[in-house]
Parts: sequence; C-alpha cells; structure tokens
Amino acid sequence: MKIGYIVSCYLGARRVENSAYTSDRFFYLKKQLDQLNSISHSLNEIIFVFNLREEDYPLLHEAVDLVSKHPTSKTHNTTIMTRANSGFSYGAWDFALKEIGGKFDYCLLIEDDFVAYVNDFDKKFLSYFGEENIFFVCQLYSNVIIGK
Repeated sequence: MKIGYIVSCYLGARRVENSAYTSDRFFYLKKQLDQLNSISHSLNEIIFVFNLREEDYPLLHEAVDLVSKHPTSKTHNTTIMTRANSGFSYGAWDFALKEIGGKFDYCLLIEDDFVAYVNDFDKKFLSYFGEENIFFVCQLYSNVIIGK
C-alpha cells in the first residue's frame, strides 16, 4: 500500500495567527518537518504544496532550502510543488492530486498547521476506510495541548 501525505502550505498572513507564526513564517513548516522526522509512520512520500501570492515569492527560496536540508528530506521521499494561491488548501490538494495521478493508494490531505503527534498516525486514519461507506476522514481541531 502506497501512502502520500500532501501538506498545503501558506506563508502569508492568516485570519487567525499563532504568535510563533507571526514572528516566523516558517513556524508551521518547521513543526511539520520536525514531527514527521520524530514519529514513526508508513508514508511513501511527503508532498509540500506552497500556495503563493506575489509578495510571498521572496520566502519561497528559504522554504525550499529549509525542506531540502531538513533531516526529514534525507530519510523520507519529499517533493515540493508551488502554485498561485487560488482555492486555498482545497486548491493545493486538487493541484497535487492532479499532478501525482494514481501514484498512491491513499493520500492524507493536511494543512500546514495540523501536525501529527503520535506514532503511526497514518494507520489510524487508514483504519477508518474499512468502515462502510467511508471515503473521507478529516483531521480534528482542538485547542487542548497534548504531549507537551
């Protein structure tokens, strides 16, 4: 079974911002990379799709550098895609799914500010697909901090 992990990334201002993101536009990207490197999973490829506005392009080189030099990229197959920011996360996921075609059996569609924190999180998501008539499993937002 081949699993793709598609992360919709955005470097611009957000409606609601974590103060760490306000001071470091790569905060969520760094958290994604650090977590994917520190927990076990069965992902075959990690795909970062950067949604960009014209004013975000100066940050792109640094983002690509950050991904390519991070230990996650040395131990996992990673791909970087870029696109204009139209359609937000849904546009990014649609773009990536069209680009990769039928390369994977399953794809986890994730926003950059959703970070997995438990080992084998992908297996938990995939376990739901054994349920009758399930074709989409979404992430859960919580403001409770787990695993400090």
